[in-house]
Amino acid sequence: MLSDTTSRIRTVTTPSQFGGAPCPSLIERKPCDPIDCVVSDWSDWSVCSPIDGSKTRTRTVQVKPTAGGKECPSLIDSSVCSPIDCVVSDWGEWSKCNTDGTKNHTRTVVVMPQYGGHACPPLWETQVCDPVDCVVSDWSRWSSCSPEGRKNRTQMVVSPALYGGLHPPLVDEGVCEAVDCQVSAWSEWSSCLGARANLKRSAFGGQAQLHLEIR
Repeated sequence: MLSDTTSRIRTVTTPSQFGGAPCPSLIERKPCDPIDCVVSDWSDWSVCSPIDGSKTRTRTVQVKPTAGGKECPSLIDSSVCSPIDCVVSDWGEWSKCNTDGTKNHTRTVVVMPQYGGHACPPLWETQVCDPVDCVVSDWSRWSSCSPEGRKNRTQMVVSPALYGGLHPPLVDEGVCEAVDCQVSAWSEWSSCLGARANLKRSAFGGQAQLHLEIR
């Protein structure tokens, strides 16, 4: 066990005799020189705690203090870990458009946030698809004229409209051009007192013509 004092001794080489002077003290003590505490260097920081985000490091006593030397400093040190923000990947490619006219893309977490770092941004994003107009064929030939003087033509859908795209009409109606009445040349004259007439009806609003001559 260490002591705060040091001592030294001496022995009697010739004892006093015949009234000679007695021997002086054979032991001498004095306080030891102070020895301060000596500690090692700090260890590496520990892994950050997932509970409170702290880290620690330690050191050990190499020489204990004696004789009033300086006491050992703290042997453990704690610190708050630096915040780690969330890190995410780049956005992936857009998906194909869904039936509701939307598309989406995603990204993933590369580094999770820790120790009060910024939270992760959204990992899913949705966007409305661009409208796609209907694609149609060329117009068909005009149909024959109806008795009412109407005609129509049609076109076929090549690819349908998507996501709110435009859809043109597939049927077009028109009015037939008016056809005027036409008559033949006159026939030979009939017998007297007879009458001859020649009539040809019009079509689609054309004007009918009637020629009648009596002799």
